[in-house]
Amino acid sequence: MIDRGEMQVLKKLLKIYKSSPVPESFVDLKGAGQRDPDTAAQWNRVGVSSLYELGPFRLDPGAGVLTRAGDPTPLGSRGVAVLTALVERRNEYVPKSRIIDAAWPDLVVEEGNLAVQISAIRRVLAQAPGGERWVETLARRGYRFVGPVLELAETPLQRSGDRSNLPEALTSFVGREGELAEIKQLLPGTRLLTLVGVGGIGKTRLALQVAAEVVDAYRDGVWFVDLAPLTDVKLVPSAVAQVLHIRDAAGKWFVDTLCNQIRARQLLLLLDNCEHLLDACISFADAVLGSTTQTTIIATSREPLQVAGEQIYAVQTLSLPDPAASAESIGRSEAVRLFVDRAQRQLRGFSLTPDRASVIAELCTHLDGIPLALELAAARIRSLSVGQINARIGDRFRLLTGGSRSALPRQQTLRATFDWSFDLLTEEERIVMRRLSVFPSSFTLEAASFVSSDEAIDENAVIDLLSQLVGRSLIIADTSNAGARY
Repeated sequence: MIDRGEMQVLKKLLKIYKSSPVPESFVDLKGAGQRDPDTAAQWNRVGVSSLYELGPFRLDPGAGVLTRAGDPTPLGSRGVAVLTALVERRNEYVPKSRIIDAAWPDLVVEEGNLAVQISAIRRVLAQAPGGERWVETLARRGYRFVGPVLELAETPLQRSGDRSNLPEALTSFVGREGELAEIKQLLPGTRLLTLVGVGGIGKTRLALQVAAEVVDAYRDGVWFVDLAPLTDVKLVPSAVAQVLHIRDAAGKWFVDTLCNQIRARQLLLLLDNCEHLLDACISFADAVLGSTTQTTIIATSREPLQVAGEQIYAVQTLSLPDPAASAESIGRSEAVRLFVDRAQRQLRGFSLTPDRASVIAELCTHLDGIPLALELAAARIRSLSVGQINARIGDRFRLLTGGSRSALPRQQTLRATFDWSFDLLTEEERIVMRRLSVFPSSFTLEAASFVSSDEAIDENAVIDLLSQLVGRSLIIADTSNAGARY
């Protein structure tokens, strides 16, 4: 039997339920009329979804899935619920009773079930370096999650298409799992992240992949601004405004108008190909960072912007194989994976066979793991064997010319890519670059000064010019030892 007091409570609850999906108060069965913060928080989460990046993994509690590189892991929905309870209170011990309540609501279960799920979680997380140690045990009390966590902002359950203009990827993204994880870890703590590297190294593709994976972290979206076609430095703010659908205001400096419009927005701007408009990009980035608090910029450039607060991330070549290794080991190389993937688009049925493995490894090594060079080499596979490409790779500027016809001219051949970078140099930088080309491999600072200095360019000037060429990603400096090599 239900007494009169309990009946009154039930009537109140029914009235709340009918009046609003998110009640203003929560009345417990004791009739205290107090708002339960935990329950209110659960109500307020209706219609929103929190995502978490755990190193190479993505935890989606709403969907009840843990993925890696977009593929679901074997962790079941109970395991995901347990992991979510730990991640939400990361770096603190969570009592077993609380975890059980979260993963098995309204059910009575033995603690042994929890132990089974913890073991399953550790097995899956062990796929990442050190992942098996991300869940710590406090004997007879509970567990604690101590792994890397990037919480993506809570957003309404909607598709992100209206909050992004990112171009659809027409080819698969190969490798760079480590770089993706590192950059996503850096983003929350920086306002300007610049990906720098030589032409053809894959800066744009890496930036686009990062942007696509963090769309849900920015309330007002992620926006791609392609600066490559521009030649007038004055058009940089206009290009950004066009993407963001912002109109100029008469009588105001356009950058001021733009900054005022985005001041309250939480968004990510991807400024792609800044090197030929460097001064304009520096001025724009400086104005945006100084006038807004929630706008983040990812820039791609062959040299840093050198703006206060800039985080520089040097994009490296793809990992290379050991030609003497087994075919299976060679196949794990990022450079080999990219070459094979692009070759398969040219010649259906192409694969990494044991007799091809060492030859492909040599080709990838000769091309230094540079993505553009690998893709241009793969474009030759319809008319040349891998061995024939390898035999002619010494004349790579003439051989590697079959780029996409829809790409900019400087991205269609390896020579055009190099010429584009060379043409952006000052005359003194070009002189030193030409003189340094006599070295077939690495060289020291002293050797560089010896071959590059003359009456017009003394040894101190060579040091400055060498540093500038390093900054423009045309020379790589290895400073790991006492004496740097280039």
